[in-house]
Amino acid sequence: MKKTINKNKRTPFEDKLKEARIARGYTLTELAEKIGVSRQSVSKYESGLSVPSAPVFSEIVKALEFPLAFFYTENKISSKQEGPIYFRSLKSADRKNRDVSEIRAIWMNRVYSFVEQYIGFPKLNLPDFDDSLIKDAYSPDDINKIANILRGYWDIGDGPIDNLTFLLEKNGIIVTQIPINDSKIDAFSRWIGDKPIIFLGSDKNCAVRSRFDLAHELGHAILHRHHHPSTLQDAKKLISIEKEANSFASAFLLPENSFSSEIMSTSLDHFIVLKKRWKVSIQAMIFRCNELGYLSDDQTLYLRKKISKLNMRKKEPLDDVLLPERPLALRQGIELLLDKGVLSKKDIRDTFNFPVSELEELLTLDHGTLSENAQVINLKIIK
Repeated sequence: MKKTINKNKRTPFEDKLKEARIARGYTLTELAEKIGVSRQSVSKYESGLSVPSAPVFSEIVKALEFPLAFFYTENKISSKQEGPIYFRSLKSADRKNRDVSEIRAIWMNRVYSFVEQYIGFPKLNLPDFDDSLIKDAYSPDDINKIANILRGYWDIGDGPIDNLTFLLEKNGIIVTQIPINDSKIDAFSRWIGDKPIIFLGSDKNCAVRSRFDLAHELGHAILHRHHHPSTLQDAKKLISIEKEANSFASAFLLPENSFSSEIMSTSLDHFIVLKKRWKVSIQAMIFRCNELGYLSDDQTLYLRKKISKLNMRKKEPLDDVLLPERPLALRQGIELLLDKGVLSKKDIRDTFNFPVSELEELLTLDHGTLSENAQVINLKIIK
């Protein structure tokens, strides 16, 4: 006989089941097919109107690949999200994959809030921009001015930024890398509380691409924090804010005064030299040159055609040479807690009950860091 429960009394299971299902990218129907029940049954499990039998629950755990304890652990850390979530390439991203990424954002909030109880991370260090600069729409001059103000505030001069990830983390912005597994989503970000969190795709192993993605998301954090989530439902507005974030990334990574003084030639060979110094893709530099008026539309079109002819659109020269940056703050925080014995690996695992490999990814830890070391009985040779 089907068991029923008091629908006014919810348990962690209902929410955790839905969370795990979305994290795995399953619809109600897809999960139902995997565990051998109807779609309506799964819907009732998630709404708290009924509970699965023991055999069905076993199939749920098997299908979703989460520890058993995950489904019964109440979230002690708030999962409240604030502001819209910005996806790089949002307009073409699959809804299901966006939902998966949003779950990762919720998890990251829990993880960071937990670690922050023990570790004093850098405070957010952004300038108080004049109200007249923060608008619903920005001109190229507005964006250049904001990018220059930020560079001045962080005292980094007008030259190339050696390590952008370190720069952002040092100034209190949370950066993590996770497998996004969607060629149409390069990165995403969201303000949570008083800090922006930026997620980069660890499966897109290209230094210049990740750096531009990071600068793009920084642009969203500064330019678009005041937008209501409904903004992203407006297709024209969405295109506009994506262009603004791209322009910010270009302006921040390639300041006009210093970058323009180094444009000695419009040949691709010269842009390869500049790429090694500025750590920005050739295509992004060409875009910036066109935006600043140093390349005409005809010259830009010619270079883009040449890039296509040389099969450089997806892989450019130096992409195998420039090393991707890696976030350090969360990783160093966890390693410090483990090293000083403040927390054990088990403490960290049991707080969240996520699959260990996924928890390690959120914390940018090496695979196996949170696994228990092999148990060893001390033996000695007696003869």
